[in-house]
Amino acid sequence: MILWQIVDQPNCVAAMRDRTAYACVSKHSDCYDVEGYICVCNPGYSGNPFIKEGCSKDKGYNPIPSRVDCTRRCGNITVEFPFGLEEGCFAREEFHLNCTNTTSSTVLMLEDFEVAGMNIEKGTFEYNDHSPVEQISGGRILFVGYEFLSSLQWVAANLSCLEAQLDTSGYACVSINSRCVGVNATIDYRFSEATKEDTYVGYRCKCTDGFKGNPYIQNGCRDGIEMFNGNYGRIDSRGTMVFSLKR
Repeated sequence: MILWQIVDQPNCVAAMRDRTAYACVSKHSDCYDVEGYICVCNPGYSGNPFIKEGCSKDKGYNPIPSRVDCTRRCGNITVEFPFGLEEGCFAREEFHLNCTNTTSSTVLMLEDFEVAGMNIEKGTFEYNDHSPVEQISGGRILFVGYEFLSSLQWVAANLSCLEAQLDTSGYACVSINSRCVGVNATIDYRFSEATKEDTYVGYRCKCTDGFKGNPYIQNGCRDGIEMFNGNYGRIDSRGTMVFSLKR
């Protein structure tokens, strides 16, 4: 990631005094003090804060894959929708993963990160890299990492649950018995303590209690009723049997 700042003024207050030279011209953008200042689109918006109308709402999620013959495994990792390996198999371009053959193994890549595992319901990736990560995927903050933890949290879109549900054609939680969950994270816009902020990132989906599976596909959340020694038990979202009964 390339980091840069505007240094013709010492801070945001000084920069805003001269509106003709002020760089953060888009609506829904903010200024942050660094050694000079930087411009960033507001939470829930992304794009180019340096041009008029450059920061826009996220409309990039397509909940219906256009292919049914998608490859869903890379090595020993299952690649579930909304992610995919081929065109027509993922919900948005940022969820396009690469399955690469090396001399000794098959490796699943998310941009420059080697994916070690993924949990669709928790909205997390495990990756084989112990360097600190703050965010990836260009202008949109869809993946957020945390220092000293080799995991990434991801969201379906930079929208609130209410905003997402108003656009049924782009709403990610398509399974019956699924629900929308808002995600907050501490975003470091300049990799310094002065600019770290607890920010609403977007939403993800999960199965409602008592159901498990993939909330991003039709009928992906199952009721979790299984047989145990002649009895039927219901499994909650943590994998625990919460009650049993005879049928």
